[in-house]
Amino acid sequence: VAGAQTLQGLGNFEGPYHIEDTSANILAAATTPAVLDATSVELSNPGVPVTVDGAETLQGLGNFVGPYNIEDTSAAILAAATTGAVLDADSVTLSDPGVPVTVDGAETLQGLGNFVGPYHIQDTSANILAAATTPAVLNATSVELSNAGTPVTIAEAEVLLGIPGFDGVYAIEDTSANILADASRSGQFRRHLCHCRHFG
Repeated sequence: VAGAQTLQGLGNFEGPYHIEDTSANILAAATTPAVLDATSVELSNPGVPVTVDGAETLQGLGNFVGPYNIEDTSAAILAAATTGAVLDADSVTLSDPGVPVTVDGAETLQGLGNFVGPYHIQDTSANILAAATTPAVLNATSVELSNAGTPVTIAEAEVLLGIPGFDGVYAIEDTSANILADASRSGQFRRHLCHCRHFG
């Protein structure tokens, strides 16, 4: 970028030129003639990720070519999940993998095709159970309930326990017959701090 600015500053420079520089330098000068007038612009450090905003700036240049990677918060990535900036990235990674996403958020991340890295799910039992067999839930590093006080049935608790990353507290409300029939598995339920109550 500095070289292009020098050429532009000559006043008598003619002809094409190409820029290859770090993402930091290119983004810092993205609105200058030195970058905008280049025949092509590419990163010298494509392995160093940029944010979603940075990727959108690069895409907006019109003369940008070459690979780039994104690392940003789940909120920023999900908000731009359908944009070319995110979809065209070589890889997309969360900068805050410890901040949980919903099942819908996890499905969006999985659907990008270029998403890599860990993520955690926190959502209602209804949403998790509805997607319990999907890659979005099965591939999560951890899965926990956002409504642990809302009871599930024995059958639903078994589905939750079958999710590899499931962790956390849940409550069971079911018929006495169902609870007694599964009494031999109560140790498994107790490991997850289950609170059981019966009806009927």
